[in-house]
Parts: sequence; C-alpha cells; structure tokens
Amino acid sequence: MSHIRTSKHFGKRFFQIVTALICGSVAILWGWNTLAVDLFSQSSMRFKHALALEIAILSVLVIALLTWKVIGELMLPQATGRFSQSVRVALVRQFGKPQGWLGHLAGIIMARRSSNYERAQLTLDLLDLHEGQEILEFGSGPGVALKCCVERIGFGRIVGIDHSSVMIAQARRRLADEIASGQVELRHGSLDLLAGESGRYDRIYSLNVVQFLPSIQSAVRVFFEALADGGSLATTYQPRVCANEQVDRFEMAIRVQLAMETVGFEDIEVHELSLETVPAVCVTGVKKLGPHLR
Repeated sequence: MSHIRTSKHFGKRFFQIVTALICGSVAILWGWNTLAVDLFSQSSMRFKHALALEIAILSVLVIALLTWKVIGELMLPQATGRFSQSVRVALVRQFGKPQGWLGHLAGIIMARRSSNYERAQLTLDLLDLHEGQEILEFGSGPGVALKCCVERIGFGRIVGIDHSSVMIAQARRRLADEIASGQVELRHGSLDLLAGESGRYDRIYSLNVVQFLPSIQSAVRVFFEALADGGSLATTYQPRVCANEQVDRFEMAIRVQLAMETVGFEDIEVHELSLETVPAVCVTGVKKLGPHLR
C-alpha cells in the first residue's frame, strides 16, 4: 500500500509541475505577443520558445538559490542557521495565531492542504458523531473541519472557537449558510469562553492546536468540565517542522494521555492516523462520571 500511495503522490506532484509549466509558458507567450509585438513591433513568439524561456529563467533562479545556500553555509554558517530558525519560528507562529496578511495566507494554506481535510475526516471518524449532538471544535481555524462536521451530523449544533480574528473571518465566509441557519456558531476567544458551560457538549475535538497550548493539562481540564457525561474528547497532532516526526508525535501523545488520565478521562486510546504526507496521532477519551467522581 505504501508504494501505491507514493506513486499516487508522485503522479499528483508531476501533474502539478507540468500544469504550472504550461500555465507559465502561456503567460509568457501572451505577455510577449500582447506587449512586445503591439508596442515595439517585435516578432511574435511560439509556445516552444516561451517554454524554453521559462525553463531557462527557472534554472537561473535555482542555481542562484543553491549558490546562495552553499556560500552561506561555508562563510556564514551561524548567521544562516539563525536566519533559517527565525524564519521557521515566524512561520510556525502564524499557524499558531494567524495575524495580518501572513495570517490570511496561512489560513488559505490550511484550507487548501489536502492532508488537513483528511486529518479532520479521520478525527471525526473516531468521535462517532450522531444527529442532535452539540459539538465543539477548539481552534477551528478557517472552518474546514467544521464544514466536515456539518455534513456528518445534519441536525445538531456546532460551535467553533478560535483566538484569531483572521481565522474567524475566513470561517464565517466558508460557513455563511450554516451560520445563517443557526447550525454553526463561531466565537472569537480562547478557553475562558467555556467558563460556565459545564456539561454542555457531547463531543470536543482539536486539530493541531495542542502544541500551542500554554498548559495541556489546564486545557484538558476545561474540556472535561465542558463535556456532558459520556462525552468524548479527541486531540489530534500532526508534526510539521521537526527533525524526527515519529518521536515528536508519540511524545506529544504521551503528554496528552497523561493529562487526560490526571483530569479523569477513561477509555483513553492513542490512534495513529495514516496520512499522505506525515502521519498524525489522535488521543481520545471519554468522560464517565461515576459516584466516586461526583
């Protein structure tokens, strides 16, 4: 199965590259034949010439980037390392709390990345959703998983909380009809919004949010209080930028599992989610209030 998935992934990337080359060549061809011919009386260009010009430009850019990287590593290794680390931290921060135009771009990436959609579907599979339930997504982002949730439960109520106004705005556009019908509610804020909502939700889930929480145990405790008796929590984590994804993935799973055990969740399970890019891990647990916990 792995080699089939790899072949499909390669075929998809190859198709995207070919499509990009064709679109770029068409753009060059149109620009030249529109501007150079009409304004400067130059000879018209053929498609093969436009394609050759595009490949030449891309080759020069690739060579320039590789040269810059080699020179930087040889002459300024520490500065290059610090610069790369700074760029990485800045990008990761945007996915933690998207702001401004960079945050808007991060939201578009999150919404269009196929692995995010697949990750949401696999997480929702583990929650055993039914009509009439009240569901909360903490860190709802641009609303992709909320949309999937709506398609699954039909009649019910879904709440999305996010601390980024940029993400709330994107989710509002994506879920305009569902919000108008009252099926979906979006709330701008953080864990404090759940104060006073004890026992309200049947299901709570989050997708790649746990790594940005100041305290995993504090957040899990809030989720526990907000869940109804018999309600379930699912926390999914997919590493994006780390040296060893497998170690990082299961270290996070252990941290979440310990927090859930401490708070009082039962039937805790760790699930590995096989995705096209990097596997994810989802920790699930059930709130069961026996007489000794009441």
